Amino acid sequence: MAQQLIVVGKVSAQGSLNLGDVLDEQSKGDGLVNTNGLRFGLLTGGMLLSYCAVESFINSAAEMLTGYESFPDFDRDGFNKESGFWSRLKKVYKHVGIEVDKGKEPFQSILELHEWRKSVVHAKPVMVSAENIDPSDREVLHRLHESQSNKDFLREVNENAAGRFYEAAYDVIHMFIDTTNLKPITSAIYTPQGK
Repeated sequence: MAQQLIVVGKVSAQGSLNLGDVLDEQSKGDGLVNTNGLRFGLLTGGMLLSYCAVESFINSAAEMLTGYESFPDFDRDGFNKESGFWSRLKKVYKHVGIEVDKGKEPFQSILELHEWRKSVVHAKPVMVSAENIDPSDREVLHRLHESQSNKDFLREVNENAAGRFYEAAYDVIHMFIDTTNLKPITSAIYTPQGK
């Protein structure tokens, strides 16, 4: 018998943020080491799930628009030929009359989320030379880290960013739902072998 698995990124992202708070609070005083690691991992997971929720939603929305009588003529083949996140999002949202402006919220935060996600997924090792430095010498520290400062996704993992990204993902998804009265749901079917 097939089991239907429904992926709800919004709930998962917010759940990760909340779970990080709970785990960090519970671990205080219990002698656990590196409680920040729990929070960091869950914040990172929440941020990634926010992105996944939007990307998955766009694909589900495109599938739902295909042949839907209220929004005729959606070009599914054209959508499938689009290779980038933004071109796919624009194609779906334009078709239902929503303007995508990366300079305005919530799309501005989605742009930041997209750039952050690219820095995580496409991170590459950085070679640094061994150099004895005086940790109090701010000029030397700045020089050593300046060339990589725009690539450090770790510095962008924080409560503020995670909350903003979650809210932006939620808003972008609900902008479509409120405009169309359609509720695309991403799902997958799992059938155990031999059944």
